Amino acid sequence: MKTVALISTPWPIFKRPSIQLGSLKAYLLRNLQGSSVDTFHFYLDVAAHIGYDTYSLISDSSWLSESLYACLLFEEQVEKIQKLWDILKRKNKNIKNIDLFKIKASLSELCEKHINSIDWERYLFVGFSICFSQLMSSLFYMKMLKKLYPDLRIIAGGSHCSLKLGQTLINTFDWIDLIIQGEGEKPLLNVVEKALKGIDIRSITNMKGLIKRGADHGDVDQIEDINNLPVPDYDDYFKLLKGLPPSKRFFPRIPLEASRGCWYRGIHGNKKGCTFCNLNLQWKGYRYKSKERLMEEIRELKFRYNSISFSFMDNLIPPHFIPGFFEELLQLGEDLRLFLEARAGISKDELKKMYLAGVDEIQVGIEALSTSLLKKMNKGVTAIKNIETMKAFEEQHTPTLRSNIILDFPSSDQKDVEETLNNLQFVRHLTPLKPISFWLGYASDVYFNYDKYGLVSVFNHPYYSYLFPKEILKNLILMIQGYKLRNNNRHLWRKVREKVVEWNKNYKTIKCSDLKPSPILSYYDAKDFLVIIEKIGIGKELIHKLTKISRDLYIYCDRIRHVEEIKNQFSRINWDAIERFLNEMIFKKLMFKEGEFYLSLAVNHK
Repeated sequence: MKTVALISTPWPIFKRPSIQLGSLKAYLLRNLQGSSVDTFHFYLDVAAHIGYDTYSLISDSSWLSESLYACLLFEEQVEKIQKLWDILKRKNKNIKNIDLFKIKASLSELCEKHINSIDWERYLFVGFSICFSQLMSSLFYMKMLKKLYPDLRIIAGGSHCSLKLGQTLINTFDWIDLIIQGEGEKPLLNVVEKALKGIDIRSITNMKGLIKRGADHGDVDQIEDINNLPVPDYDDYFKLLKGLPPSKRFFPRIPLEASRGCWYRGIHGNKKGCTFCNLNLQWKGYRYKSKERLMEEIRELKFRYNSISFSFMDNLIPPHFIPGFFEELLQLGEDLRLFLEARAGISKDELKKMYLAGVDEIQVGIEALSTSLLKKMNKGVTAIKNIETMKAFEEQHTPTLRSNIILDFPSSDQKDVEETLNNLQFVRHLTPLKPISFWLGYASDVYFNYDKYGLVSVFNHPYYSYLFPKEILKNLILMIQGYKLRNNNRHLWRKVREKVVEWNKNYKTIKCSDLKPSPILSYYDAKDFLVIIEKIGIGKELIHKLTKISRDLYIYCDRIRHVEEIKNQFSRINWDAIERFLNEMIFKKLMFKEGEFYLSLAVNHK
């Protein structure tokens, strides 16, 4: 019987198998008795050959990664692509020693090896998973396969194939015979069943989840209860990893998913979601697995692949999981390593439980330190809530925080910038945020309602003109969009960027100077008095001592407190005296105030 081949090309993170390929393979094998599915993680082979450090540098930049295969796909664009590389190198000194043409030659040789070492005629068709930074590499592999095997049917799917992205792809490139839009399991199974009956997949009509050439994109076809999905099958990735030379082997992180879609737009009921986000192109609605199902999956994957490291691939871990799931995980008594993404608002107690359960790193959607800007982003949080979340990560025995601050957001104004600059003064002791320039994603709320955000027009990002020939580019709608501002406000954020860079530098200097790293702003509680230690440089500290009521007030505001809560808690104390103390703490940057809410900033040294 002929089988199905599923391919993932560069540039995903090489240290983990493709969850898209693993999930689709497991689903097809369970529903197609007696058939087989081969998955090819070509990106791992590429990473091993060009070097993991070089691969990581390239994969960190979508423009670098897309431009390499664009050189192979459109040879007439090479001079333009070299100009783009020169632009990118000026912005990123870390890539200055990467040789475009040397890497290009290696990629060409590897593609030739991949294609020539496999008997493609044994497959019903070949499916490509096209996600972020995989467009050009996928198109190049498709083109080469069609050239050698003109009768081989090629299907594409993934986040870069949804809505008009997929429609314009199949209309532009005749190497693609069919596109699956949205979730892939059910549509792909239907296509395989048709192909097994001898039906040419190009002739399939009236099937949900498919995009055909020349037709409007249709609706998605999703699984209602994702608890019914089988455990992903990553056997082919681990076989490839095992076949690498010993010096190239490593311990990968196994991808997991607790949910599909966006909790914020689903259970939370916020229909718009974060205005800049386009991460849910392939999902409709929100679904999540039970805690029991997820525990079962972790146990099975751990046993099957002898691995302790896992990455949750969710937009964010379902918040209702946090109280109970990690407590249950802790009860396993096993040493695990977990990465996940989460919303702001996690408490320090929750973080400590997660840490004990094995969570060593969390990406949190902070995005801004200005409440006015957070409203424009529709984040559903305030600056003080973000700062409280960041503070929680400074406690001992908590995971490492990873988070960004978005600069140059359309419709942002001087008020947003001034609020951000003011609030940056209060977070110098917290783990720095990574400054990220806003980029416009196709199908985000900003994209669909661009005029509301002060944009005159939206279009494919200008960098695509370096990669695609003009006559091809004009027919495509692509993931990263460019835009024209009604009032150019990009200069507004220059000072914020400088302050964030300075924050990063100072934080690292102080942290690296510690023989025993500890929080930059911490307190020691002696019950009848409190000592706050503030590190201000290498070997330099400020000491603040709070006694009696001052100590009690500071401890009480360890979490966000409204002014009325404080008044009620300390009703026997004159409010004027309390307010003088709070203002003094704010002046010294030991407390933060937003509106009628207060937050102490030092963390317990324990």
